[in-house]
Parts: sequence; structure tokens; C-alpha cells
Amino acid sequence: MSLWSYVQGREETLLFLTYQHASLAFQTVLVGSVVALAIGIAVYRLPVLSSLTLTGSVWR
Repeated sequence: MSLWSYVQGREETLLFLTYQHASLAFQTVLVGSVVALAIGIAVYRLPVLSSLTLTGSVWR
């Protein structure tokens, strides 16, 4: 069985799985961006969070 015959035999499934993967990747980036933006706004507005964030980013 060659790769081409494998792809032709499962074309519908492969297209669905490709769509599903792209959708999950997009959703993950979107959620991460929203969380990062919320944290950034909170750090900008509250000086206490700003100092904690800077301390936490340097401390290992």
C-alpha cells in the first residue's frame, strides 16, 4: 500500500482531522491571548501586581 492510495482511501477522514487540528490550535492561541491580555491589563492597573510579576519573573 502506497501513501497516495492510503490518502485517497481516507480523504474524508483526513480532511476532518486536519480541520479539527487547525480549529483546536486556533482556539488555544485565542484563549492564551485573552488570558495574557487580562493579566497584562491587571498588572498595568495595579502596582502591587506589577511588583509581584517582576519579582516572580526574575525569581527561579
